[in-house]
Amino acid sequence: MKTSVLVVLMFLCTGIVQTPPARGIEFAEGKAKTTLAGSRISERRQTMKRFTLVLLMFLSSGIVQAAPARSNEFKIREAKIAQYKKWLDTLGPQGSRFWVRLDSAKRPHRLYLGDGFYRADFQSQEHFVDTFSNYLAGHPEKFMLIDLFDANTNKPVGEYGFGGFKLLQSRQAPGK
Repeated sequence: MKTSVLVVLMFLCTGIVQTPPARGIEFAEGKAKTTLAGSRISERRQTMKRFTLVLLMFLSSGIVQAAPARSNEFKIREAKIAQYKKWLDTLGPQGSRFWVRLDSAKRPHRLYLGDGFYRADFQSQEHFVDTFSNYLAGHPEKFMLIDLFDANTNKPVGEYGFGGFKLLQSRQAPGK
């Protein structure tokens, strides 16, 4: 819609669209019909140019105010991803050992799970994998596909994808 409005305004501003003079006007003082019609067209063009200028200024004021909100949005995303990284580092190899390593050479990423992951309840496991997926995607609202592997046996134990978080039943707790 904005492009069509802009095109119409450009036509009006450049004077390509001309409006015919009003008909049935009687002329006093012996002026020629063509000169009076020409002056009215000129007045209308000037009026339309002023109107177009005011309208463009009004529209541009709304566009300029929306730009700072987008730059704030990127800063908010970066802060959220930094929080994810900090939290995941506490659960990493030197922390609670929820995860031991990440193999990002293949797609989907392979996340090797440690002992801490298997000791946690299902909701904590799901929250961890969901957050890790957001972190890998680099966006709090987007997800990365992840295959889950046991760090001790290097065998698949689950996945995180379009169907959500799934653990294979036979491999849910390999240490037990």
